[in-house]
Amino acid sequence: KEAVTNTFQKVREFIFDLRPMMLDDLGLSPTLKKSIEDFEQKSGIACNLTISGKDIRLPPHAEVTIFRVTQHLLKNVRDHAQATHVQINFSISDDNATVIVEDDGSGFDVAEVLTAARQRKTIGLSTMREQVELLGGEISIDSAVGKGSRVEFRIPVEP
Repeated sequence: KEAVTNTFQKVREFIFDLRPMMLDDLGLSPTLKKSIEDFEQKSGIACNLTISGKDIRLPPHAEVTIFRVTQHLLKNVRDHAQATHVQINFSISDDNATVIVEDDGSGFDVAEVLTAARQRKTIGLSTMREQVELLGGEISIDSAVGKGSRVEFRIPVEP
């Protein structure tokens, strides 16, 4: 019975991670807040989320992309960065929705990681770039070994 309960809980978490119902019901800001709180609790990495700008709903495909890319960036921090703190900034202006994820971790050589990802055909940074660019956005990755990482991505806001 305990194994079934644990499996059921894991399936529920997996479904939430893919597309949380909360995203459709309440929008991106509350969903990011809840997701980041859960991440902080599970990973033990201190997180600070700042939300600013307009409080508007975006098209569903844009909200899902912003949620999933942010989630993947946090997963990378947890799995690779050895960080103790992550700052996440989310804002919506007249033109763009912008997310910045910045950590105090070990950092990495951006060119080396992107080249290795293309060669291995992994689904990490290069896939995130594709997802953002499909919506007309752009992503920038700034990191160096021993210096932490800063990833910023912008997705145009449709009028």
